[in-house]
Amino acid sequence: VDEKQERYLKDIYISTRRMSELISTLLSISRIELGTLTMEEKKINILEFTSKILDEFEIQLKNKKISLKRIYGDVPFLEADPSILRIVIQNLVSNAIRYTPEEGNITVEIRPEGRKIILKISDTGCGIPRREQHKIFSKLFRADNAREISADGFGLGLYIVRSILRKMNGRIWFRSPVFFNGKKEVGGTAFYVSLPVKKKG
Repeated sequence: VDEKQERYLKDIYISTRRMSELISTLLSISRIELGTLTMEEKKINILEFTSKILDEFEIQLKNKKISLKRIYGDVPFLEADPSILRIVIQNLVSNAIRYTPEEGNITVEIRPEGRKIILKISDTGCGIPRREQHKIFSKLFRADNAREISADGFGLGLYIVRSILRKMNGRIWFRSPVFFNGKKEVGGTAFYVSLPVKKKG
């Protein structure tokens, strides 16, 4: 294909992918709100599971020259639905990449905390304005600075993530900004996910 055809094909691919993501997202929301979302739990090595998902973002990270750091602790196996857990991790990593500028940094940390596993995804991105932080998990909400940086996004990802985690008896919270320039708040966001580990026997 020539350069013009390649450009059209890329536009078609991006539009098709966005439509597919929207349909999948709306179906997930529908199942959650109707109470029909089912989970098939399996024993998961969350370190290997997360690493495989992160590897899928290699091209996006390379294109933006973003440095990805992985910090893994000694955590037990987790019993969860792989497809559901994938939605949680993919959404958070995708957001971190989208709102982190070129040559920024993203850190993914997984550590034990009592009978829980803590997943932390932090970035050096734009951060979340304090005046809008209370709405960040609301359906269809996108912060003002997020809309300025990227036209992509439907404001549904974090709503789905929190809804899914509630069903898993987990929880999510965040801290923003996470880094400073002297006394001035600069930006960055850290999302924390707490996943329960079932007692043996």
